[in-house]
Amino acid sequence: MMKNMLSTISCIQPLRRCFDMSENELADLRSQIDDVDRQMAELFIRRMRVSGNIAVFKKKAGLNIFDQEREKEKLAVQEMQVPELLRPYYREFLEKCMELSKNYQKEVQIEL
Repeated sequence: MMKNMLSTISCIQPLRRCFDMSENELADLRSQIDDVDRQMAELFIRRMRVSGNIAVFKKKAGLNIFDQEREKEKLAVQEMQVPELLRPYYREFLEKCMELSKNYQKEVQIEL
């Protein structure tokens, strides 16, 4: 419990400091977001590549693309990786990633 509380506090504290921010600091923060976005693009490509491979396996094995129990379990475990304050946002992010992966898997299977 204490770890989650500290994580939440560390998420909020930087926000308060932003009220006194200069234009240079804002530019720096935007640059940091750009860096994170580039990293996320690389991870997105990697995720979709793996998702495509899963689609091929599922097609050969006769498995459905959507596995409700696995998705539910995955969301529950993964959302615990972020501070409580951010969990609803992270869950929504993960749900969208999963939706995109399922759509991509459908496209991959059509091509097989």
